[in-house]
Amino acid sequence: MPGLAITPDDLPVLPVPRITDAAVAVAPPGSGAGFWSGAPSALLVDGVYHLAYWMRARSGGDGAWRTSWPAARTACGSSPSRR
Repeated sequence: MPGLAITPDDLPVLPVPRITDAAVAVAPPGSGAGFWSGAPSALLVDGVYHLAYWMRARSGGDGAWRTSWPAARTACGSSPSRR
């Protein structure tokens, strides 16, 4: 749309990520290659962090890898989506 350009001055100043005070928020569901947990987004609201994350582990009797979204649908009012 014409006239709706966003410039860097329009964006809020965000803190620079750092590893000095980093902590694991959600541990992987197992150890070794292939197990992981990851957070595609986090949101700070009224001093409380809300974290959306995925986990990958072997599940079921077939030994296949499964990626899951552990939050209940009612927690955010929608289904998970991945791209």
